[in-house]
Formats: sequence, structure tokens, C-alpha cells
Amino acid sequence: MTDPLRTLRISFGDDEDDADSEDPTIPLVEHGGPNFLSVGGDVPVALPSGETIGVYAEVGLGDEVADVSISVFEGERVMAVRCGRGAVLSYTTFGGCEVLLQVGTGAWES
Repeated sequence: MTDPLRTLRISFGDDEDDADSEDPTIPLVEHGGPNFLSVGGDVPVALPSGETIGVYAEVGLGDEVADVSISVFEGERVMAVRCGRGAVLSYTTFGGCEVLLQVGTGAWES
């Protein structure tokens, strides 16, 4: 099983229409040492609606609790969340596409 702190998992609110498809994932890799992981920069993600958003995620691996950040960029609009151990960010695009992003522990439920 993949370490959930090393993967940004993306799901879409209308996934029930395509239950056979796998959710896209983006690996978080070490940058500057083993205690800092990120996707490496803003990553464009094509959505089922035809829109494209930018996503970014990073994890600081502390002694006890990981520091997790997830960001979404769409035009001038930026949405970000920062949490310990893991984070789930729900974002709705200007066009109405719901996107769920997760890094960290916990069951994946949309």
C-alpha cells in the first residue's frame, strides 16, 4: 500500500458516472531532504468538465505530526488548507465541477 503522505489523490464529485475509472494521483517526492515532500510546483489538472486547475501539495514530516498543505489555483482564485496528519480539500470550479483532493491518512470517501 502506498504511503498516503506521499500521494496527492484527486477525485471528482461526479465520479459515480464513471465508477470504473481510477482517481488520478500525483506523487509527492523529496525536495531538499527526506523531511520535505512536494509535487514539485503547480501541477495542471484537466477536469472532466473540460476545465483545468492548478494544484500544489507539500508535506513536512515532523517528529510526531506531519504538516500537510494543499492548494488549488483557478485564474485569480486561490484556495488553500494546511493541517496536521492529513487534509482533504473540496473545491468547486467556476464551471461547477467539484474536485476533492487528499493527502494523508484516513479512508477515502466522497
